[in-house]
Amino acid sequence: MMDLALKNGSNRFEWDHIKANGDIFPVNVLLTAISNQEGNRVIHTIWRDITERKLEEKARQKEKETLSIILESTPHGITLIDRHNKYLYVNPYFTEITGYTLKDIPTREDWFKKVYPEKNYRKKVFEAWGSDSNQTGHEKNREFKIKCKNGQSKDIEFRSTFLKDRTISVLTDVTDQNQAKQELKLLNVKLKHEATHDPLTGALNRRAILDNLTKELIRAKSRNTKLSIGLCDIDHFKLVNDRHGHQVGDDVLCSFVKVMQNTLRPYDLLGRYGGEEFLLVMPDSIVSAEEGVYDRLRAKIAGHKMITRSDEVSITISIGITSSTGDETADAMIAKADAALYRAKENGRNQLAFAD
Repeated sequence: MMDLALKNGSNRFEWDHIKANGDIFPVNVLLTAISNQEGNRVIHTIWRDITERKLEEKARQKEKETLSIILESTPHGITLIDRHNKYLYVNPYFTEITGYTLKDIPTREDWFKKVYPEKNYRKKVFEAWGSDSNQTGHEKNREFKIKCKNGQSKDIEFRSTFLKDRTISVLTDVTDQNQAKQELKLLNVKLKHEATHDPLTGALNRRAILDNLTKELIRAKSRNTKLSIGLCDIDHFKLVNDRHGHQVGDDVLCSFVKVMQNTLRPYDLLGRYGGEEFLLVMPDSIVSAEEGVYDRLRAKIAGHKMITRSDEVSITISIGITSSTGDETADAMIAKADAALYRAKENGRNQLAFAD
């Protein structure tokens, strides 16, 4: 047996004991040293096999080490706060995300002041959590913009669980994710715009203006209102291309659309019907009431110098006009407007013509 320096009283030791067959197992030995009546020192020993306890301790230690590995390697920030709002633990990824260590933020109040420097926003964040932190077992997800230690702003998703005397929070950096969502949203808007607009002039394309005309006809019929359309053609546009080139011709088309859109009412619609022809759709209007509007558009174009990359160009337009009576289809109205436009051209251009 190993040498032991025993004091009077009980002494407890643990060591690995070797059985007769050579097996080793842990034991807990209680040694009690007393003196008998003759004055001799007597030692009482109690041996206990603690193999099961040691296995349990080893299992708990392994669980602790595994948990530590998980906490330190997870791609999320982890925090643990006690019921007094004191931070007890932050994992390495929390520091990587925010730049703050446990020493930097001893309490939640310190954390709020650092990452939400703007007072009104800090108040908004505090109110967002409400009183739920008093509800044991309650979980809450929130997303806030924080200011990191290096001054960088990040979008952070917080998933917090409120326990009896602890709050566990999981932080996920969703900055890139939100940026990707925003870029996708902008891309969808761009694609939608490209699908409905003429790439050169920015006016509605043929399909979109016809779709809108059909919708406006349905709306006018259901509300018992009127609408008129005007089919516009730039007079002698081929001469513009022949004299100045197609690039200047493109500039003229773009300038024409800009002048028209600046003159129309906010709810009037303009679309490129084809080439140098454009379709006007004017809801809640009839020809007799809107004749002045169409003529104002014609005069505005005639008196405007179209700015191009090489020179100023003057143009005129002819417009064929018709209005709905409540039962026309889009095709029928365009056919009437087209016939009226043909008459305007025959009569000398730079003028209006109304459907019969």
